[in-house]
Amino acid sequence: MVDQIKSIQVDPDFRELLKRCSPSDFDGHTEFQNMSPEKRLDGLASLARFVQENKGAANRKKS
Repeated sequence: MVDQIKSIQVDPDFRELLKRCSPSDFDGHTEFQNMSPEKRLDGLASLARFVQENKGAANRKKS
């Protein structure tokens, strides 16, 4: 398991974005209940697209 973790390559741009994040960016607070129905659908569609594109990514082996 540790060997698998060490072999994961992380995009340098992603690391740079993480450096600019604050803890509040990850607290799960979205104000979803205050969004308009259109914004809610946009958010859910984006989430569904992300899951579809990335599911199983942690288990994929880099070639």
